[in-house]
Amino acid sequence: VTSLAERSKPVVPDPDDVGPPTEESHAPRLLVLVSEEDADDMELPQRIWMLADQRGAAVALLGLYSDDGAQASVRRQLVSLAAAIRDRRLAVETLTHRGSDWVQAVETLWRPGDLIVCTRRLGGERGMEPSSQLMNSRLQVPIHVFAGAQAPVPAKTGVGRWALTWAGNLGLLVAFFWLQVQVDRLPGAGLRVFLLVGAIAIEVCVLWVWNSLAG
Repeated sequence: VTSLAERSKPVVPDPDDVGPPTEESHAPRLLVLVSEEDADDMELPQRIWMLADQRGAAVALLGLYSDDGAQASVRRQLVSLAAAIRDRRLAVETLTHRGSDWVQAVETLWRPGDLIVCTRRLGGERGMEPSSQLMNSRLQVPIHVFAGAQAPVPAKTGVGRWALTWAGNLGLLVAFFWLQVQVDRLPGAGLRVFLLVGAIAIEVCVLWVWNSLAG
Protein backbone atom coordinates (compact mmCIF):
# COMPACT_ATOMS: atom_id res chain seq x y z
CA VAL A 1 0.00 0.00 0.00
CA THR A 2 1.38 3.39 -0.97
CA SER A 3 2.04 5.49 2.12
CA LEU A 4 0.60 8.97 2.58
CA ALA A 5 4.03 10.57 2.32
CA GLU A 6 4.71 8.78 -0.99
CA ARG A 7 1.39 9.82 -2.47
CA SER A 8 1.86 13.53 -1.93
CA LYS A 9 4.74 15.37 -0.33
CA PRO A 10 2.77 18.55 0.48
CA VAL A 11 0.39 16.60 2.75
CA VAL A 12 1.89 16.45 6.23
CA PRO A 13 0.58 14.07 8.92
CA ASP A 14 0.82 16.10 12.12
CA PRO A 15 3.07 14.68 14.84
CA ASP A 16 0.54 15.54 17.54
CA ASP A 17 -2.32 13.45 16.13
CA VAL A 18 -5.01 12.56 18.62
CA GLY A 19 -6.10 8.95 18.94
CA PRO A 20 -4.67 5.60 17.85
CA PRO A 21 -3.67 5.13 14.22
CA THR A 22 -6.00 3.41 11.80
CA GLU A 23 -4.84 -0.16 11.28
CA GLU A 24 -6.34 -0.71 7.82
CA SER A 25 -5.62 1.70 5.02
CA HIS A 26 -9.15 1.34 3.62
CA ALA A 27 -11.10 1.30 6.88
CA PRO A 28 -14.16 3.59 6.90
CA ARG A 29 -13.05 7.14 7.51
CA LEU A 30 -14.50 10.63 7.66
CA LEU A 31 -12.18 13.04 5.88
CA VAL A 32 -13.27 16.32 7.46
CA LEU A 33 -12.28 19.52 5.67
CA VAL A 34 -11.74 22.12 8.38
CA SER A 35 -11.66 25.77 7.30
CA GLU A 36 -10.58 28.69 9.45
CA GLU A 37 -14.22 29.74 9.97
CA ASP A 38 -15.03 26.35 11.53
CA ALA A 39 -13.13 27.38 14.67
CA ASP A 40 -16.19 29.42 15.73
CA ASP A 41 -18.65 26.53 15.31
CA MET A 42 -19.22 25.14 18.81
CA GLU A 43 -21.53 22.40 17.48
CA LEU A 44 -19.10 20.99 14.91
CA PRO A 45 -17.23 18.54 17.23
CA GLN A 46 -20.50 16.93 18.34
CA ARG A 47 -21.74 16.69 14.74
CA ILE A 48 -18.54 15.00 13.61
CA TRP A 49 -18.57 12.60 16.57
CA MET A 50 -22.20 11.57 15.96
CA LEU A 51 -21.62 10.98 12.24
CA ALA A 52 -18.45 8.96 12.92
CA ASP A 53 -20.25 6.91 15.58
CA GLN A 54 -23.16 6.18 13.25
CA ARG A 55 -20.84 5.01 10.47
CA GLY A 56 -18.30 3.28 12.69
CA ALA A 57 -15.61 5.36 11.01
CA ALA A 58 -12.33 6.90 12.07
CA VAL A 59 -11.85 10.66 11.64
CA ALA A 60 -9.16 12.52 9.70
CA LEU A 61 -9.20 16.31 10.10
CA LEU A 62 -7.66 18.18 7.17
CA GLY A 63 -6.65 21.84 7.18
CA LEU A 64 -5.02 23.97 4.47
CA TYR A 65 -2.30 26.54 5.05
CA SER A 66 -0.92 29.18 2.70
CA ASP A 67 2.66 29.33 4.00
CA ASP A 68 4.92 27.83 6.65
CA GLY A 69 4.06 30.60 9.10
CA ALA A 70 0.36 29.70 8.97
CA GLN A 71 0.85 25.96 9.37
CA ALA A 72 1.29 26.12 13.14
CA SER A 73 -1.98 28.01 13.55
CA VAL A 74 -3.84 25.47 11.40
CA ARG A 75 -2.35 22.61 13.40
CA ARG A 76 -3.48 24.17 16.67
CA GLN A 77 -7.01 24.50 15.35
CA LEU A 78 -7.06 20.87 14.21
CA VAL A 79 -5.61 19.55 17.47
CA SER A 80 -8.19 21.50 19.50
CA LEU A 81 -11.00 20.13 17.36
CA ALA A 82 -9.60 16.58 17.60
CA ALA A 83 -9.42 16.83 21.38
CA ALA A 84 -13.12 17.79 21.48
CA ILE A 85 -14.09 14.80 19.30
CA ARG A 86 -11.95 11.97 20.62
CA ASP A 87 -12.92 9.14 22.93
CA ARG A 88 -11.52 5.67 23.58
CA ARG A 89 -13.43 4.16 20.65
CA LEU A 90 -12.77 6.81 18.03
CA ALA A 91 -9.46 7.23 16.21
CA VAL A 92 -8.69 10.81 15.18
CA GLU A 93 -5.79 12.07 13.09
CA THR A 94 -4.91 15.54 11.84
CA LEU A 95 -3.46 16.40 8.44
CA THR A 96 -2.27 19.67 6.91
CA HIS A 97 -1.88 20.47 3.23
CA ARG A 98 -0.15 23.47 1.69
CA GLY A 99 -2.29 25.53 -0.65
CA SER A 100 -5.86 26.79 -0.95
CA ASP A 101 -7.29 24.17 -3.31
CA TRP A 102 -9.57 21.80 -1.38
CA VAL A 103 -10.27 19.75 -4.51
CA GLN A 104 -6.58 19.00 -5.01
CA ALA A 105 -6.19 18.07 -1.35
CA VAL A 106 -9.16 15.68 -1.54
CA GLU A 107 -7.88 14.10 -4.76
CA THR A 108 -4.58 13.46 -2.99
CA LEU A 109 -5.97 12.02 0.23
CA TRP A 110 -9.27 10.38 -0.65
CA ARG A 111 -9.39 6.59 -0.68
CA PRO A 112 -12.24 4.11 -1.22
CA GLY A 113 -14.57 4.05 1.77
CA ASP A 114 -13.92 7.67 2.75
CA LEU A 115 -16.76 10.13 3.26
CA ILE A 116 -15.81 13.77 2.70
CA VAL A 117 -17.31 16.02 5.39
CA CYS A 118 -17.43 19.82 5.31
CA THR A 119 -19.63 22.74 6.29
CA ARG A 120 -21.57 25.27 4.29
CA ARG A 121 -21.89 28.67 5.96
CA LEU A 122 -24.73 31.05 5.25
CA GLY A 123 -23.32 34.36 4.11
CA GLY A 124 -19.75 33.06 3.81
CA GLU A 125 -17.32 33.55 0.94
CA ARG A 126 -18.64 30.95 -1.46
CA GLY A 127 -15.50 30.74 -3.54
CA MET A 128 -13.26 29.87 -0.59
CA GLU A 129 -15.25 27.44 1.55
CA PRO A 130 -14.64 23.69 0.96
CA SER A 131 -18.25 22.84 0.05
CA SER A 132 -18.31 25.48 -2.69
CA GLN A 133 -15.08 24.26 -4.28
CA LEU A 134 -16.15 20.61 -4.16
CA MET A 135 -19.66 21.20 -5.49
CA ASN A 136 -18.27 23.16 -8.44
CA SER A 137 -15.70 20.50 -9.31
CA ARG A 138 -16.03 17.25 -11.22
CA LEU A 139 -14.78 15.26 -8.29
CA GLN A 140 -16.79 12.04 -7.93
CA VAL A 141 -16.62 11.31 -4.20
CA PRO A 142 -19.32 10.99 -1.54
CA ILE A 143 -19.78 14.27 0.36
CA HIS A 144 -21.65 15.04 3.56
CA VAL A 145 -22.27 18.75 4.11
CA PHE A 146 -23.18 20.18 7.50
CA ALA A 147 -25.34 23.29 7.36
CA GLY A 148 -23.18 25.86 9.12
CA ALA A 149 -24.18 28.80 11.27
CA GLN A 150 -24.83 32.22 9.83
CA ALA A 151 -21.52 33.86 8.99
CA PRO A 152 -20.81 36.63 11.48
CA VAL A 153 -21.71 40.11 10.24
CA PRO A 154 -19.93 43.12 11.72
CA ALA A 155 -22.23 45.11 13.94
CA LYS A 156 -23.35 48.43 12.49
CA THR A 157 -24.57 51.38 14.52
CA GLY A 158 -27.49 52.82 12.58
CA VAL A 159 -28.51 56.46 12.50
CA GLY A 160 -31.80 55.56 14.20
CA ARG A 161 -30.05 53.97 17.17
CA TRP A 162 -27.68 56.94 17.50
CA ALA A 163 -30.61 59.36 17.41
CA LEU A 164 -32.52 57.35 20.03
CA THR A 165 -29.51 57.36 22.38
CA TRP A 166 -29.01 61.11 22.17
CA ALA A 167 -32.74 61.81 22.40
CA GLY A 168 -32.82 59.79 25.60
CA ASN A 169 -29.84 61.69 27.01
CA LEU A 170 -31.44 65.02 26.16
CA GLY A 171 -34.75 63.98 27.68
CA LEU A 172 -33.08 62.88 30.92
CA LEU A 173 -31.08 66.12 31.17
CA VAL A 174 -34.22 68.22 30.67
CA ALA A 175 -36.17 66.18 33.23
CA PHE A 176 -33.48 66.44 35.89
CA PHE A 177 -32.99 70.14 35.19
CA TRP A 178 -36.71 70.69 35.80
CA LEU A 179 -36.47 68.63 39.00
CA GLN A 180 -33.53 70.70 40.25
CA VAL A 181 -35.42 73.95 39.53
CA GLN A 182 -38.32 72.68 41.65
CA VAL A 183 -35.97 71.66 44.46
CA ASP A 184 -34.35 75.11 44.40
CA ARG A 185 -37.74 76.68 45.21
CA LEU A 186 -38.13 74.73 48.44
CA PRO A 187 -37.62 76.51 51.77
CA GLY A 188 -34.55 75.73 53.84
CA ALA A 189 -31.03 76.04 52.41
CA GLY A 190 -29.79 72.82 54.02
CA LEU A 191 -32.67 70.78 52.63
CA ARG A 192 -32.19 72.26 49.14
CA VAL A 193 -28.48 71.40 49.10
CA PHE A 194 -29.15 67.87 50.28
CA LEU A 195 -31.85 67.26 47.65
CA LEU A 196 -29.81 68.87 44.86
CA VAL A 197 -26.77 66.69 45.60
CA GLY A 198 -29.01 63.63 45.66
CA ALA A 199 -30.67 64.61 42.39
CA ILE A 200 -27.32 65.11 40.66
CA ALA A 201 -26.06 61.72 41.88
CA ILE A 202 -29.22 60.01 40.64
CA GLU A 203 -28.96 61.86 37.30
CA VAL A 204 -25.39 60.61 36.74
CA CYS A 205 -26.41 57.01 37.55
CA VAL A 206 -29.48 57.11 35.29
CA LEU A 207 -27.46 58.55 32.38
CA TRP A 208 -24.79 55.86 32.83
CA VAL A 209 -27.39 53.06 32.83
CA TRP A 210 -29.18 54.49 29.80
CA ASN A 211 -25.99 54.78 27.75
CA SER A 212 -24.89 51.29 28.78
CA LEU A 213 -28.18 49.79 27.57
CA ALA A 214 -28.39 51.90 24.43
CA GLY A 215 -24.70 51.70 23.50
